[in-house]
Amino acid sequence: MADNASPITARLGPIFLAPGVSRTNALTLFFGSILTSIVSAYLSFAQPYILNEHLHLPQDIQGTVSGNLAFWTEVLLILMSGFIGAWSDRAGHRFVFVIGFLVIGVSYVLYPWATSVEQLYAVRVVYAIGAAAIGAMFVAVQADYPAERSRGAFTAVIGILSIVGFAVLIAALAPLPRRLTAAGFNPVEAGRLAFAVVAVIALAGAALLRFGLRERTVALARKPAVLTQLRAGFAVARENPRIGLSYAGAVVGRADLAIVTIFLSLWVTQASLSAGLSTVDALVQAGKLFGVIQVAALVFMPILGAVTDRIDRATGLALGTAVAAAGYLWTGSLSELTGIEAYMATALLGMGQAGVILTATALMGSETPKDSMGAVSGVFSLFAAVGILLATKSGGWLFDVWRPGAPFLVMGVANAVVLCLAIAVRLWAPSARNPTAV
Repeated sequence: MADNASPITARLGPIFLAPGVSRTNALTLFFGSILTSIVSAYLSFAQPYILNEHLHLPQDIQGTVSGNLAFWTEVLLILMSGFIGAWSDRAGHRFVFVIGFLVIGVSYVLYPWATSVEQLYAVRVVYAIGAAAIGAMFVAVQADYPAERSRGAFTAVIGILSIVGFAVLIAALAPLPRRLTAAGFNPVEAGRLAFAVVAVIALAGAALLRFGLRERTVALARKPAVLTQLRAGFAVARENPRIGLSYAGAVVGRADLAIVTIFLSLWVTQASLSAGLSTVDALVQAGKLFGVIQVAALVFMPILGAVTDRIDRATGLALGTAVAAAGYLWTGSLSELTGIEAYMATALLGMGQAGVILTATALMGSETPKDSMGAVSGVFSLFAAVGILLATKSGGWLFDVWRPGAPFLVMGVANAVVLCLAIAVRLWAPSARNPTAV
């Protein structure tokens, strides 16, 4: 199904593709982004259901447990992501991408069968292996496929389709346990079947990527060692502070998504249970707020993508982090996620979350030498894991001991810090590619 590489530059509508990348390759990645967002997010989104219906954990420790599960997952990602990115430069992006989908599918089969928190940790190891591969390869392939003049637009399309994946999660997968219980299954059976559906989606994603992505011929003997490639990811950042800035953007960009997925669902679930609703109803209610976030991101993403192609990429990251900081601080300051103010705050949050991911990825892709793309993307994913680690560990503890909005306040401050860094880099390290850009 995949087209053979060609020096001819193809176009997909108004988007120019890099030499050797076919329309089939690009369309495969676009559809794969939908599946990636589903398999990456559903486990954390539905985790409150597992904690309440499968394990019956007390509510006053669920924030800490959720944060710790995410924390140790990210420890594994930190240990693996850089190596996976460098390894992929030797073995091929497509191969590693496919393996990631298969492994993460296995984790979805196992997760709802856990009968203790310790078993959840064990399955999280499997999930982390798959997530590390998917995360590093998604960044690498996304950076490798567009022509430079269409990088912002290409990234925006990826972002929009990732939001479509979240829409599928909200519309079809969030209410699935309720539909299954209404059909006669008990809550535990409903949870297992819902997770099995996501495992099938992961298997479909592996097959799609195997036959649709470009296969690169890799001369293993001529490639540097993995550790050499990994060091190269850091060395490039030392030489170019803009790549270092993209790593800082990765810290908050991916952590933003994790915080929303883990703690918004948990916040809504606990509030709904306190109000007398069931866990399946709480999952649907959480899906409504996720819907607001994704619609806001869907509207904002193409606007920011078009703007990013016309301005300095560091300025774009500054814009994204400014919106994100405002959205997270506003949401975190709320006493409850109800009413018009909650919808307005989460809408701004969604715009900022999408904006940071888009602009950080575009900055990394535009500044990275082609022969270092795999190593840089691996380090990019490593820094993303560090951000999730710090945010989930502190956020989970603060969720229990202070307030449910605490994780969002943490991310608001973190985005403000990266905003300051982006302004500094823009002023003192202009782009060599376009030094006169705004």
